[in-house]
Amino acid sequence: MSYLDTVARLKKIKKAPGGSPTKPAKPGFDGFERSGGSPPEIFTAHDWQVTFPDDRTVRTWNGPATPAEVVTERSGAVSAAPYQAPPAEVPDTPLTKAEEAAIRRWLDSIGETDPDIIAETLD
Repeated sequence: MSYLDTVARLKKIKKAPGGSPTKPAKPGFDGFERSGGSPPEIFTAHDWQVTFPDDRTVRTWNGPATPAEVVTERSGAVSAAPYQAPPAEVPDTPLTKAEEAAIRRWLDSIGETDPDIIAETLD
């Protein structure tokens, strides 16, 4: 394409609705869709759970890294996964009257008077 062709093309773009060219989509990123096989290790995390051959697990903190990088850095590690905190345990039994009274005293001592917050705390 010659210089004059390029200038003419740019003039047409400026006159078009919107007034500026759009960049074409970059190929390569498919929105994490894949056609089978194991998922690519493209994610990074800071907080890791590293597993060793004896099934021992260790929680570690790194700079941003992929699972492969974490395994390479930890001698003897066989796998690494981003750490996920276990879900909070919900008690099977309701609060006793003594427990509820103690919680209410604590809420009163910190100046909490909002009935919604008090109810949520006691639930």
